[in-house]
Amino acid sequence: MIESAEAVSNLEAILQTAVSAIMVVPGDMSIDLGLGPAPGPENHPEVEETFTRVREICQAQDRVICGIGDGAARLQQRIDEGWGPRASARPRGRAATWPAGRGGPGT
Repeated sequence: MIESAEAVSNLEAILQTAVSAIMVVPGDMSIDLGLGPAPGPENHPEVEETFTRVREICQAQDRVICGIGDGAARLQQRIDEGWGPRASARPRGRAATWPAGRGGPGT
């Protein structure tokens, strides 16, 4: 799980270790950044910036599956951002997607 600013800072090194998948989630990231819970249906802008950074790092490699956990209301947004066409519903309205061509379910 990539749940802290420290983990994002070390993500390139983490992806070089013996891991097969990582997941970034907004709630814990928001708390770690000192922002508290999301102010409404949207994530804090700083969390969105972090998601963008994680996506960019993940798309620069092709060995580790990179997933994202976020609200179901943002599923299409995440797909449009490039997290990929593979999605699976998660309990409590959570969703996870994998960057296109990065080894997610069904690829």
